[in-house]
Amino acid sequence: MTTRPFTLTVTGKGGHGAIPAVTMDPVVAASALVRELQILALRAGDVQIAFTRMHAGTKFNVIPNDAAVTGSITYGSEESLAKIKQGLTHTAAAYRTAIDFCLE
Repeated sequence: MTTRPFTLTVTGKGGHGAIPAVTMDPVVAASALVRELQILALRAGDVQIAFTRMHAGTKFNVIPNDAAVTGSITYGSEESLAKIKQGLTHTAAAYRTAIDFCLE
């Protein structure tokens, strides 16, 4: 088993909070990705994920362009890790956002 810290950066298109329909909200996508990571880890069988921090934006009425989630991932095989990454990419696309899943 290998344990590594990770940063998941979600990039969308920010905008004013009064008109969220014209944005690609990375906060909503990041929230969905956290949930999806838990499901993917359970299905992989040899993956454990701990989320330790989420950060996005600085203003109460502005949807930011990006959001970041950090934590640690423990995995038993590169195949399991590849499935996790693939699932993340598909989920991000469903929210019209892009991701960068960086293992440190």
